[in-house]
Amino acid sequence: MDTPGGKNEYKFEKLEFSYSRQQRQKILFPILEELNNYNYSRDIKLIALCKMLDVLHINQQKVIVFCERHATVVYLKKH
Repeated sequence: MDTPGGKNEYKFEKLEFSYSRQQRQKILFPILEELNNYNYSRDIKLIALCKMLDVLHINQQKVIVFCERHATVVYLKKH
C-alpha cells in the first residue's frame, strides 16, 4: 500500500455490507445492551489489578501500567 498517487497505490472501491442495516442491528443491539448493563465489579482482572495497586500505594511505590490497546486504557481510566 502507498499514499494516494504513489507507485503502489491501492484503489479502494465502495464496499457493500454482507448484511442489511436491519440485520446488523438485530445482531448488534442485544450485544450493545448487554455491554451497557455490564457490572464491572465482576471483572476479576480489574479487581486483581486494583488490589495490586492498593498494595503498592500503601508502600508508596509508583506504578506504570502498559496497555496494548487504547480501549484498555479508556476502560481502566473509567473504572
